[in-house]
Amino acid sequence: MSKAKIDFQKESNENIPNIPELAKKKENNHNNNNENPTFYLSIEYILIDLVNENGKKSNYKDKLQSQKKNIFTSHELPKITLSKYLERMKKYMKLEDNSIILGLIYLDRFCKKTKIMLTAYNTHRLLFISILTAVKYQEDKFYRNTFYSQVCGVQTNILNQMEYEYCCGMGFEFYVTVSLFDKYRIIIYHEKE
Repeated sequence: MSKAKIDFQKESNENIPNIPELAKKKENNHNNNNENPTFYLSIEYILIDLVNENGKKSNYKDKLQSQKKNIFTSHELPKITLSKYLERMKKYMKLEDNSIILGLIYLDRFCKKTKIMLTAYNTHRLLFISILTAVKYQEDKFYRNTFYSQVCGVQTNILNQMEYEYCCGMGFEFYVTVSLFDKYRIIIYHEKE
């Protein structure tokens, strides 16, 4: 695996919102022994490599400038690593690995359709909204956006706008074939080795 080249700052608990007590209660069959930090690191390395590749493109500065105005771009670098952010999402949203993999497929599809380039300033938000969309697409029960906004660290109205723009950017195309899902799953798990 390649080492991260972008300095995503370490998690700072003071900037992360408190989560309602409801989410802190874990179901009996969901425990921390199922956590897989290697899985999260694998995804982090893949995304950081994509960000670094984008940074080498000749039109990077122009794209970066034009993307500053979109809802997915943060004004400052996140203070939490991507792997810690994924762990946070899994903990409070009770995610299965399949939802994360589906979210990565959506992320890739969204970036291709909208021509949005992954940067250090938008990867966290795009990853979150992609996984949230995957959860809402495949699960029967999910929380309100007020809860999800606390998990991802943005205001609810921003999350609502992100969700709307994301779904429109995707053209509301959320179906994924089994073969495409398996392809991404193999890539992610291969990256762990």
